[in-house]
Amino acid sequence: MAGRDIVAVPGILLLISALLALSASRVAVAAPPTILKQGRDAYLMGLHLDFLEDPSGRLTVGDVASLPHEARFTPARNPAPNLGYPDSVYWARFHLVNLDHQSANWYVKIRFYFINDVRLYVPTGDGPGFSEYRSGNLIPLDRRDIVSPYPVFKLSAPPGTEQTIYLRFRNKNPLFLPMALLSEDAFFHRHMMEYGFRGAFYAILLFMIAYNMSVFFMLREKSHGWFVIFLASLTLTHGISEGFCQLAVPSFHDWLTLKGVFVAFGLQRAASLTFAASFLETRARTPRWHRVIVCLTAANVVVILSVPFLPIKALGIASFGLSQVNFLVFICISGLLCIERHRPAFYYLLAWLSTMANVAMMFLVRVGWIESRAWIENGYPLSVVLIAFLISLALVDRVNILKKEEDANQAKNIFLANMSHDIRTPMNAVIGLSRLALKKAATPELKRYLSHIHDSAHSLLGLLDDILDLARIESGKLRTETVAFDLDQVLKSAVDPVRIIAVEKGLNFCVNVAPETPRLLEGDPLRLRQVLFNLAGNAVKFTETGEVGIWVDPVETMQNQVRLRFNVRDTGIGIGAERQAELFAPFVQADSSTTRRYGGSGLGLSICNQLAAMMGGDISVESRPGRGSVFTFTAVFGTRADPAGTPLPFSPDPDDAPEQLRGMRVLLVEDNDINRMIAEETLTDAGCRVESVPDGPSALAAIGRTGFDLALMDIQMPEMDGYELAARMRDAGADLPIIALTARAMEDERRKCRDAGMNDHIGKPFDPEQLFAILKKWAPPDLQPPPAEQADPAGRDVDSFPLSALHGIDTARGLKHADNNPRLYRRLLNRFHSDHADDLRILRDRFYKKDAARIAHTLKSVSGNLGATALAESAGKLEAALDQGRFADAEAIMPSLETALESVLGGIEALETSQPDTAPEDQPPPPSPIHPEAGRRTLDALANALNTGSIRAASHIPSLKQALAGSPAAALIDELDAHIRNFDFDAAEKILDEIRAMMPD
Repeated sequence: MAGRDIVAVPGILLLISALLALSASRVAVAAPPTILKQGRDAYLMGLHLDFLEDPSGRLTVGDVASLPHEARFTPARNPAPNLGYPDSVYWARFHLVNLDHQSANWYVKIRFYFINDVRLYVPTGDGPGFSEYRSGNLIPLDRRDIVSPYPVFKLSAPPGTEQTIYLRFRNKNPLFLPMALLSEDAFFHRHMMEYGFRGAFYAILLFMIAYNMSVFFMLREKSHGWFVIFLASLTLTHGISEGFCQLAVPSFHDWLTLKGVFVAFGLQRAASLTFAASFLETRARTPRWHRVIVCLTAANVVVILSVPFLPIKALGIASFGLSQVNFLVFICISGLLCIERHRPAFYYLLAWLSTMANVAMMFLVRVGWIESRAWIENGYPLSVVLIAFLISLALVDRVNILKKEEDANQAKNIFLANMSHDIRTPMNAVIGLSRLALKKAATPELKRYLSHIHDSAHSLLGLLDDILDLARIESGKLRTETVAFDLDQVLKSAVDPVRIIAVEKGLNFCVNVAPETPRLLEGDPLRLRQVLFNLAGNAVKFTETGEVGIWVDPVETMQNQVRLRFNVRDTGIGIGAERQAELFAPFVQADSSTTRRYGGSGLGLSICNQLAAMMGGDISVESRPGRGSVFTFTAVFGTRADPAGTPLPFSPDPDDAPEQLRGMRVLLVEDNDINRMIAEETLTDAGCRVESVPDGPSALAAIGRTGFDLALMDIQMPEMDGYELAARMRDAGADLPIIALTARAMEDERRKCRDAGMNDHIGKPFDPEQLFAILKKWAPPDLQPPPAEQADPAGRDVDSFPLSALHGIDTARGLKHADNNPRLYRRLLNRFHSDHADDLRILRDRFYKKDAARIAHTLKSVSGNLGATALAESAGKLEAALDQGRFADAEAIMPSLETALESVLGGIEALETSQPDTAPEDQPPPPSPIHPEAGRRTLDALANALNTGSIRAASHIPSLKQALAGSPAAALIDELDAHIRNFDFDAAEKILDEIRAMMPD
């Protein structure tokens, strides 16, 4: 018995529990009524609602109000009931009790846009019938009883009455019911506030769209453009959701309401993803997350395209899921970039966190954990406005960052241009003088030394070009061009220098072009040559035995285009697999021993990689250590069927250029004495008739008095740079070709040359062949060679004149600076005497002005090059004192400077008087019909002065004019005088030869 009792206890307890549960459930059969009390004007209706599911959708209000159905209603368990995606019709009811002593109007408001069809049934009061009122977003906004984006119904509650109100819901969207009962005053108060808030919301969005659009059109910064699209799609989404857009196209009202909103949502998500990629620079900063963004964008596009075909429930689930993934991705990317201290990401993270906070609050409302409040329901528009402001601020900040980066890039470009100029100018002297010296080298040993100097200078110049190319690529300043060219010419120009090295090393070198490869192409031949030369040069450098070859074949033929593949193969040292992936990064070589053994900076392959990409191709390598390498790169070029359509400008043959340039009259404008001498001698050797001037004003004067076939001018000159000079020459009517001679090898420099009216440009240091090719390109077609040169009438070898020790000048040092060329040294001395004789007077006149230090600096530099060490030292001390404002010290230095300068000037004058200006007496002058004796003697004396570089050459011009008065040769005397006064003695000698030829025997 006891055992049965023990067993029965749990059963009794279970029965009691079941009865209590049943009792509780019976107690909770109906939701509590809504009792209207005086002093209260708002009720949340969620927990006052009972629900009845109608799967067939055929029940009427009379059916549900009958007793059998009344018993089937179940109370809501949430202050804001959420019925998900209902397949059935749902009925809801609430009991309204007015304990107030007066009649009142109340409003039922459901704060959810996406209810399609909702009907309110109110007892008529004089019978069992009900009055029906309809609302929902399928009813156009302007046809609703109360114009509101939300479903709103008006109720009348007489005092002391009790009513049961029914609502019927049919919905294809989620059915969420944050419903409230509001008094008339409370409703209109909130209604006006909502419309004011909504108007401000749309006004802010439209303002932000207009602002960012204007910024986009001003700056052309694509992030602003994507943000405008995002804001516009956001505005469109809200406009469709609230029914405003449907007013513009009433015939599409139902489609926009049911499905158009999903298109707007999809556009909003896709625009936000694209904007994030642009704004946060995900492609460069977070490549993996960028791929996620691309995939998500594609998924949103697929959803947008599927809107006409998918059911609303599927669209809703897809849209909700993609929205949550979007939020997660935005938070992750901006969080990672915040860790990396990327400043725009901080704004972005804060903006989306505010949205996430609002979404979280709305989720808590829907699951019933917190009560629905107006500020929560309006929180999403508030977060949208916050996003608009924060990201607009972030864009402004980003523009400032980009401006600073642009300024930094501009400063870097200016630095690179100046560095290019400052390095190329002395490099021009090194390469030019070594090239000229090689022609005159007396011994094989000296020639070998000079060859090493020349080759080393070219190596340094190549390294400089690589650094500049890399900097231009990184800053986006390097551009490819499209011109017509012959592939065979490019291959020849690229491989010929490399072939010579290969033959010297005993390597076999071959080039194979597939027969079907088109030869006449359009593209950038210089960049193609650069890649081929670099790859072939590397192949030869790293190959000791075997062969090096280049194979060319087409891999794809398109309309008017062809993709060519270039294989550069060698049997060299090879590259390990672990190093191949890093091979195309800057400053990377196979291993450290490569640099020690073979040299190089590791820039070439990185530049080739980027150049190949710029030409529409790519580059790769296959290699095994000890078995050689195959570098393969592809590029896309245009094809040309008619070779006569456009001339092929690339790779002109320079071999016959010097011969074709004989007689060309060239104006050379160059402020650097050494560079001017190098260019002058190079052009003179090619048969050009050169007049050289040191500055712009002299060039304008020369243009005005003499006809030239071409002008070759430096860009960086004092007083008047090359741009201004070219512009003034064009304004003066000069139509001759102008060639820029610039040490700034930058694309913007070349563009500025073209904008200034120049025809072409050549970089320093220049190769003679390159210079001759450009001169040949612009040479006049009717160029006449000059008459044959005659022997020096005085029979004197200029280089044989001895230079005795000069007062204040170390002639040995000066001659060394002049390349041991006595004639050149004499010219430099004469130029110094002419240019600096008045420096003392000028210094004293401008002693307390800014340019006094510059004058002292110039005097120091020039005198040092001449070997006037004492003068250079005094001028240097004076420059330092003037720079620092120590004028008392500068005054104390002036006497020593004056003594040194007078000593140097006196030594130069003594040198001139020590050389005879007349021809030897054992050469009697030939007779002349016009003052024969005087004419011949004057010509001989002038020729002797020119040969010795004497500053007294100009003193013979008056006598020559008098001797040749009335002769046809008199017309050339003014031109001869101009050359002498510009110290262009070579050109003066040629004019003198013409005068001799015109005189009768």
